[in-house]
Amino acid sequence: MANKRIEIMDIKFLLQLKVQGKSNRSIGLLLGRSRNTINEYVALFNSGSESLEELSQKSLGELHELVSKLKGGDFGQTDSRYKDLEKAKDKYLNDLKRPGATYQIIWQQYRSSYPDGYGYTRFKHHLQTLSRSLDFSMPMQHEYGDKLFIDFTGKKLGVVDRSTGEIEEMEVFIGILGASNYTYVEACRSQKMEDFMRCTVNCLEYFGGVPKALVPDNLKSAVSKASNYEAKINTQYKSLGVHYGTVIFPTRAAKPKDKALVEGAVKLVYQRMFFELSKMTFFSLAELNEQISILLEPYNERSFYKQTESRKERFDKNEKALLAALPKYRFEPKEIKRAKVQKNCHVYLKEHYYSVPHSYMGKRVKVHFNAISVEIYHNYQRIAIHKRCEKPWAYTTIKEHIPSHHQFVMSWSAERFIRWAHKIGSATGQYVERVLEQSNYPEQAYKSCLGIINLGKKYTNERLEKACARGVLYGKYSYRTIDRILVKKLDQEQEQEQEQQLKLPLHENIRGGAYYD
Repeated sequence: MANKRIEIMDIKFLLQLKVQGKSNRSIGLLLGRSRNTINEYVALFNSGSESLEELSQKSLGELHELVSKLKGGDFGQTDSRYKDLEKAKDKYLNDLKRPGATYQIIWQQYRSSYPDGYGYTRFKHHLQTLSRSLDFSMPMQHEYGDKLFIDFTGKKLGVVDRSTGEIEEMEVFIGILGASNYTYVEACRSQKMEDFMRCTVNCLEYFGGVPKALVPDNLKSAVSKASNYEAKINTQYKSLGVHYGTVIFPTRAAKPKDKALVEGAVKLVYQRMFFELSKMTFFSLAELNEQISILLEPYNERSFYKQTESRKERFDKNEKALLAALPKYRFEPKEIKRAKVQKNCHVYLKEHYYSVPHSYMGKRVKVHFNAISVEIYHNYQRIAIHKRCEKPWAYTTIKEHIPSHHQFVMSWSAERFIRWAHKIGSATGQYVERVLEQSNYPEQAYKSCLGIINLGKKYTNERLEKACARGVLYGKYSYRTIDRILVKKLDQEQEQEQEQQLKLPLHENIRGGAYYD
């Protein structure tokens, strides 16, 4: 048995497991020892006068002395070395959380403080043994600046509708940094994508930086398809990760230990925040979140159990500087749809059309949109951005997106044609105004006005002005009317002749005004 010694901590665990009725084989698997070694130690304890239950209640020191007596010699390692390591274990375990830290580096620090201490192999073994809890649950070692764990509480908080008195239940979002345990809490209306992403962004802004990974639970707003090996991340939530330069790393499905940290935080939030909030009545979500923020500050400033350091102190001291900087612009949640650029250089989105550079005509694109803006991407490159417009069946167009030979047509408007016509003369301006007034279809009227104005290039603006004056006298408003006047040179006749032509000729059968006196 001399070559099969196990540590006192493991012997303590062995005794506890035997009291629980575990078999020697299962205990050997848990401790990483052979069944024969466990059999020998169990036989050794059974040879004594005390029961296994009594032995399991002894301290580590008492067990060390007992095993030494039963074995007839010293047990374990030099007592002073183990006590030195036990005293300094919190420092070494805390240092292991730092990015880049390894057992080799920590051991070198240990040997510089204790030159006669353990070698590397025994040091690592003892430190890992000391880090175990009595129920064999090995705590996860989190690095500072590494992970942000995200979840919603099971219980909800109520907001009262002033007009009806009905209570609307609000979801409660929790984010906790793995190493420092620095926590963020916010109430929201649902776990839907928009609320979930807004809470995540608010959480990152509360911390003032971005960790290397976001670890959400497998809720639908974050994970499209759960998997223990390669979960499919929701596209919109993935875009949030890209914006902030962080990785989305969901917990495994049906693996509660993966999110033990945030589950523990939820229990503490119930005790230290929900209890106080249950005594109050809130009439809006804003009021509720205001009170949550008030309670959150003392929660983070409260010292850990049996420790002098708080979450905030640990965060400020060790983790804040290791978070990546927030990007310049805040992430705004957007829906994503696929579209095809039409032949008119626009894409269709919810009864509205948005322009795209004409070189992408016929291409498949992705449209990212919310209530504020519309962004259009091709092969992950943004090719257009517009303000969101809710006007149905209308066009939002950037002139440069349209081919040059079409840009002139885009600039057509009634006001432009009227200004253009008045530059030729008042009669031309008046005539064009009448053409526009009488048309039920603006685009057709624009073509008529363009044709009339272009007649000035063919016949001179002076003749066009006279032709329009004659057209007003006729009371007929069309391109063909002005064109006929100019072709027949009616605009060149004297005004007196025009008036005579318009007057009825004298005739004996026509009664004068005196006839009616």
